[in-house]
Amino acid sequence: METVLLLLAAFSTAVLGAVCGIGGGILLKPLLDACFGMDAAAASFLSGCTVLSMAAVSLLRGAVFAKRAQGKTPRLDLRVGTILSVGAALGGVLGKQLFQWLAGFYSGSRVRTAQSLAVLLLCAAVLAYLLLKKRIRSRRITHPVPIAGTGLALGVISSFLGIGGGPFNHAALSLLFGMDTKTCAVHSLYIVLFSQAASLASVAVTGAWPVFRWEALLLMAVGGALGGYCGSALSKRAGQRQVEWTLGGALVLIMGVCAYNAARFWNAS
Repeated sequence: METVLLLLAAFSTAVLGAVCGIGGGILLKPLLDACFGMDAAAASFLSGCTVLSMAAVSLLRGAVFAKRAQGKTPRLDLRVGTILSVGAALGGVLGKQLFQWLAGFYSGSRVRTAQSLAVLLLCAAVLAYLLLKKRIRSRRITHPVPIAGTGLALGVISSFLGIGGGPFNHAALSLLFGMDTKTCAVHSLYIVLFSQAASLASVAVTGAWPVFRWEALLLMAVGGALGGYCGSALSKRAGQRQVEWTLGGALVLIMGVCAYNAARFWNAS
């Protein structure tokens, strides 16, 4: 039964992640914390693997679709996207090292409490931005240094929290680069792909593998890939307004799960 639930959790969160460009890990990681009793390192690792498979399949399907429907799908700005992604890849490595350093000093419940509270506060900030976006003037950064710096910050956040970047990418891309909702989603998935690949590569190089079940990894990777494919198809049919409402609803759900997790882990510490 647990294996079926893991597959469903990975699939459903990957669909949501592909539609909104939020990675899916921002909901999957709290769900793993709340429902499956995994330790912090295993939950972050499995969430990262699921997000990586989702982003790869979603972007691949989107690229194929774009060739068949030119002008009808958001285009990826390779210059901005690649600079952001390189910065995010470096940030992914730094974020993973920061997580492992903190995990060595504090108990697992304390680390997970901090993660849950951080995600809760960041989601609240992003939700406030979405509600007030029309009153906030966006910028269009073009210099490579601040672009790389933005990617670095996003990579550190996503890797440390084990969530794949989530709506933080979306808010940063909208505020700093003037992208619309669906264009943000495409670029966010591109950043997620690089940051999670770098984060997982750092685990392989350092040999800091968490304790996890291989069948869980396989099921979640498959669920992430299937969800990425289906979510990419849904994203092509959804309008800007529909994606924004979906993102807002996801943020409220994530905040609720994180609040529950923070209280539970705090009481257990």
